[in-house]
Amino acid sequence: MSISRGPGPFSSAGVECRPLPSEPGFGNARQTQHPGRHRGFDSRGSPISRLETLYSSLLRFLRDRESAVCREMTVVLLAGLAQGHSLAARAIALQERSVGDLLGFLEDSLAAVRCQQSQAGLVHEQNAPCEPASVDMMHRAARALLALAEVDESHSQFTLHESRLLDISVSPAVDSLVSQVICEVLFLIARP
Repeated sequence: MSISRGPGPFSSAGVECRPLPSEPGFGNARQTQHPGRHRGFDSRGSPISRLETLYSSLLRFLRDRESAVCREMTVVLLAGLAQGHSLAARAIALQERSVGDLLGFLEDSLAAVRCQQSQAGLVHEQNAPCEPASVDMMHRAARALLALAEVDESHSQFTLHESRLLDISVSPAVDSLVSQVICEVLFLIARP
């Protein structure tokens, strides 16, 4: 079945608009052109299970201390997803180590700030890299924690990590914006 379309937005520039193939044909063509390319992605599962797989993969990248770029990109994605929709925040919050992993990112960043502030970087805390994450990245991680704290089911996880949250909020190395968001998290989890 051919879909008839009018002139495209770029037709005056000499670009032709061709009709799109039908959905089943397009999907089959994609599968036959690249067999086995998407081995880790099961398209037969439910959308919820695929999203849970995505969130657990992102959290696994967040735990990888060897790649600062992957960790920061993961923070950007998790913060955007968690703040963007309450269902995404709930799904991320229900992942086993989500709160602890985000706190670990903040703690590693603070350890790197302390390392830079120490005399010539002689004091290294728990093998933390001496290149701290930017204040923006730390703020994003804190905002992700705030979005997760708004999920009622996550309060038990936050209660387990309350002392870590307190340590971050009062740390002299933390930026005031990050500290303010962490204080909001503490306020949310203290509510009955």
